[in-house]
Amino acid sequence: MKIRGLSYQRGVFFFGASFISRAYVDSEGKIHAELLPLSFRSYSRVAAVVIGAMPIWYKLTAAAWLTAAIFQLLPLYSFLLFILGTHFIFPQQLKKFHGAEHKVFSFTGVPEKSSWKRVGRASITNRHCSTNIVFIYFVLFLVMASPVYIVSSPGNVFIAVSAYISLPMAFAAEEVLQRHFAGSRNTWLKPSYWLQRNISCSVPEKVHVQTAIAAFRMLAEREFPRRPGRKRKEQLSMAIVDVTVSPIDKQGTGMSETVAKIQDVLEKHNDKIDIEMTPMSTLLEGNIDDLLQAVREIHEIPFEEGYQRVSTNIRIDDRRDAEGKQMKKKMESVRNARKQ
Repeated sequence: MKIRGLSYQRGVFFFGASFISRAYVDSEGKIHAELLPLSFRSYSRVAAVVIGAMPIWYKLTAAAWLTAAIFQLLPLYSFLLFILGTHFIFPQQLKKFHGAEHKVFSFTGVPEKSSWKRVGRASITNRHCSTNIVFIYFVLFLVMASPVYIVSSPGNVFIAVSAYISLPMAFAAEEVLQRHFAGSRNTWLKPSYWLQRNISCSVPEKVHVQTAIAAFRMLAEREFPRRPGRKRKEQLSMAIVDVTVSPIDKQGTGMSETVAKIQDVLEKHNDKIDIEMTPMSTLLEGNIDDLLQAVREIHEIPFEEGYQRVSTNIRIDDRRDAEGKQMKKKMESVRNARKQ
């Protein structure tokens, strides 16, 4: 099933087969999510929300431009060019939500609010982005409305025809390229990917990524619950990681300062993982995704201190058939065995 996304100034929409999900950020910075049935009324609400969130300058400019076109002060096709052209001058918040939407699509695992950092490292490009169609549209328009036609007497007619006919042709061309030229996708999508990375998207912050995740999960849990529904596995999966981080080119034998920095970083994750420092290593317990994220962060600490080579040793005990804190249970089991 193909899911489509739509970003706007305050959040993200995802469109499925039967529902539309929406997540947005309110004026206090809180994330809200809702699910709508796929209907004309819902589409009308989407349009109202998106238009309402647009910057006032854009709405005033669009209204003035359309009025001028209606009264034939400007060619009507110029309004179409204006609407599509503003795809490349998105406001900053919209660009960040757009980037977050793409990262959710690019993420290969199950996006969860707690894993927003891993989602944030996913690709910011999307091969189904509307930027593809807009780019193809302007290429077709410029090719058909070439200077050869402009200098001719009916030049304005050719420009108008090119502006209108290029839109359905862009949709058709994009569909043909996706279906029949998938093998060369990385080549013909290069211009669009460049535009996505540099023009129509921006690197999202935590709130943008978590908003996109909230919208996607709400739709996914309703439309294909077996895929995102990891609730049981998340409850039962409690892994233990034994990790040691050692700078190889370190002068001297002391590691206290590095270990202290590692503990400071780990403490930032203490709402999701349990931490136990030992004289030889550090023990971490929690969901495997959260643990690996924490290990990835502490692995970088010596590099940030200027070391060029780091050896990180990891042992993982990942148990999927029991729940609860396994480190404590292991210790209790040994104590009980000694009492017998």
